[in-house]
Amino acid sequence: MQPQRKRRRSAAAIGATLLLVGAAAVASSCNLIVVASSDACETDEDCINLANTACDTAEGVCVSLDKCQANADCSSADQICRPFSPRTCVPLLQGNCTQVYPEDPAIWRSDKAMLIGITAPIAQGLPDESTGVSVVNGAKLAVDQFNGNNGVEGERPLALVICDDQGERAPAEENGRTLATVGVQAIIGPAFSGQTLDTATGQNDPTRGGTVSNNVLLISTSATSPLVTGIDDKSPACLQACGNDNACKDTCPGLVWRTSPSDEIQGKALSAYFATIESR
Repeated sequence: MQPQRKRRRSAAAIGATLLLVGAAAVASSCNLIVVASSDACETDEDCINLANTACDTAEGVCVSLDKCQANADCSSADQICRPFSPRTCVPLLQGNCTQVYPEDPAIWRSDKAMLIGITAPIAQGLPDESTGVSVVNGAKLAVDQFNGNNGVEGERPLALVICDDQGERAPAEENGRTLATVGVQAIIGPAFSGQTLDTATGQNDPTRGGTVSNNVLLISTSATSPLVTGIDDKSPACLQACGNDNACKDTCPGLVWRTSPSDEIQGKALSAYFATIESR
């Protein structure tokens, strides 16, 4: 019976030794601990599959870059939580954009509100003031009509963010970027063709881009140059989402529109009209 007791003690000793070795190995190396969480990270690159996140290196997890989720999260009464990522509180009025219509915060601070930008020459005394005021008044009339019917789809009020561009190209381009930063759904204007070209393409400051690269719809009421037709205005966000699917890319919408026909179309119509008069 004595040999059997020795065998039992040997097995117990071996087991205790293995436990001690295992504990020492775990204590001496973190590499033995496998973190299975999908949001674990060491650098921002580890968060690439989690949209709109970055790595909190102190905690070792991917965290959202959004600073707000609703307008009520913004402590200042003149701010909104912009509707695109990364979401953050921004002043509604900034730069040359100094007016909001309607002025009632209950409308433009609603999380359901649709914000529409306007860039036009509206300062008193400008040569083109009447053009700009006409654009603004027409938009206000439409807003009143929609809001009188409880907004778009019966629940989304409209509000205008109005910017003065003095009828000049550089201010119009800057207004486009300002409105894109605020997060408007679309921009009405500019009034003139050169302004429209610059605002859409960001020609004077390519590093910051124009309304097209910022994925904002631009609708001019009076730009008539044929050059506007040639703008490469496919939605970058749509093209990116399509990947290598060319059929999908063909359906991506253009982001530069106008409600007046181009000079080329108007010229043909005028030519035909005058030919008719001469024949008479």
